[in-house]
Amino acid sequence: MITFNYDTLLERALDTVGKPNRLFPTRLKDVSEFGGIVDDSRDEVVVLKVHGSIDWFDRTDFERRIAWHEKQKAPPPEDIIFSHDKALGLERLIDGPHHNSDPLRNVYRARNLKALHAKNLLFRATPRMLPPSTTKLLYATSLNDFWSDMGTPATTISAWLSSGFRSPHRTNIRGKSSTAS
Repeated sequence: MITFNYDTLLERALDTVGKPNRLFPTRLKDVSEFGGIVDDSRDEVVVLKVHGSIDWFDRTDFERRIAWHEKQKAPPPEDIIFSHDKALGLERLIDGPHHNSDPLRNVYRARNLKALHAKNLLFRATPRMLPPSTTKLLYATSLNDFWSDMGTPATTISAWLSSGFRSPHRTNIRGKSSTAS
């Protein structure tokens, strides 16, 4: 599934019916300097959230602050999201081995959205999202690698579903003209 929505409706629906799913393009068994071995042993729905998600948070800056504090021999820094990891149910978005260059390697998902809202953290923290805009190319660099990596699993899928995207009334897909309903 490819979705342009920020909400967690698809993931919650899949979890509710017990359908295994993941939010990253390719699951790997093993990685090496030159590539990786794809793990296709699991029957799971792949949900690709092209614009990010309301429950995704990037830990990169926090890890830089931790390193700086350690270098200064200062106490660990506080973070509005990552200092509450247990209460928010934070988990790494990528499950399993991944390359150090993977654009989602430091993205974590807050599984407990109720706690996120109860503490009013969402309004003081910035989720990993890309607002739809004609100028998004100017500030989309953080997701560019993610988008380019999405083509890799596309060669192995037999069907796909797009959510949160409004197509024009008349579309031309693979040379066949069709009318959108």
